[in-house]
Amino acid sequence: MPWEWQKEKGGGHRLHLFHDGEPVASFDVEIAEEWATIRHVAFHQPKEEAWREILSYWRGQGLKGLRLERREPHAPPFLTPSIDFTALPVVENAFLWQHRQGAHHLSLQGNGWSYRTQGMSLGQQNGRPYRADFSWEGQADWTLRRLTLTWGAQKVEVHHDGRGTWLAKDGRPLPGAGDARQLFLWLTPFSHTAALRFLQMRPELQGTFVALELIPVEAAAPLPADEGASFGQLLFRRVRHRYEPLGGGRYRWSREEAGTREILRVDEESWLLEGGGWVLLARERG
Repeated sequence: MPWEWQKEKGGGHRLHLFHDGEPVASFDVEIAEEWATIRHVAFHQPKEEAWREILSYWRGQGLKGLRLERREPHAPPFLTPSIDFTALPVVENAFLWQHRQGAHHLSLQGNGWSYRTQGMSLGQQNGRPYRADFSWEGQADWTLRRLTLTWGAQKVEVHHDGRGTWLAKDGRPLPGAGDARQLFLWLTPFSHTAALRFLQMRPELQGTFVALELIPVEAAAPLPADEGASFGQLLFRRVRHRYEPLGGGRYRWSREEAGTREILRVDEESWLLEGGGWVLLARERG
């Protein structure tokens, strides 16, 4: 076995991690209320995959999540100060939604460390038919890392550097992106799933965050050049989103600057069942 865990001889809360027989790290760990809390980590030889193995190990113990008592230099950025295993993307699913203006098909694959969705939307906008295809890639904390979208002759590609900057394909920062924490794409109800899971890991945000939205130009109010990024017929702009839990899988969703208010109904995994003009028609679990 390439990875091996050993408990400290004589009991106690210390564990040792080995890779191919070589020591990688030692941990002081306490278990309470179905959470593992790491008090201290000592890496003997940092390995890129070590934290993936650490997360996989504790998830395999049937725990709810992992906490760090203090910031560890080799920990991934999203593991501060905790990570809820129930929110990690370890699935392979396919979905079909109907919208008042069309339909949307989505597939998602997740390995617990990252995820990727591929979607296709068919519909009409202002009486004109459209087809949009996209790929959305993100990490275990449900932050977007890369979006590629094709809308007719328009192709948009953006990515996030993980340090607060949104970049275009050529590496230029997107104007007006500012403090946007997440992406919201109106073409897919997956935007709500990603938002709710993003918030689940960040209770301090109290259900509110600023999102970078990609919308058709004809639906956008005119923006100064430094407050939006144009891609032909598509435009990025910042909008504050709020998800207020109402109980029973229901949320009141609002886009404050846009004046949108909707009631959403989701399942136990935060997939949209109904709301915002969408209705889930079918789902296939992998």
